[in-house]
Amino acid sequence: RYQALEGYAGAAYLCASTDNTGPVARVDAEGGVLNLRAKPSLNAVILLRIPDQATVDILKEENAWAKVCYQGTEGYVLRQFLQ
Repeated sequence: RYQALEGYAGAAYLCASTDNTGPVARVDAEGGVLNLRAKPSLNAVILLRIPDQATVDILKEENAWAKVCYQGTEGYVLRQFLQ
């Protein structure tokens, strides 16, 4: 259920740790992409690239980083690129 609508979503696009009531943010990568990393470090493995203006679920914020969920994948992004 989302607002007044009810439907189905593929499990690959859901994060187990979200309850759909947490904060969300829009990626502001100035027309580029935002790297979703395995750990909160610029040296960490890039799991995937999130397109500009995509929406992510914020799971946790710590210093310059945010742990987010994007299309079923959890990882870390720099907070400065979130609105």
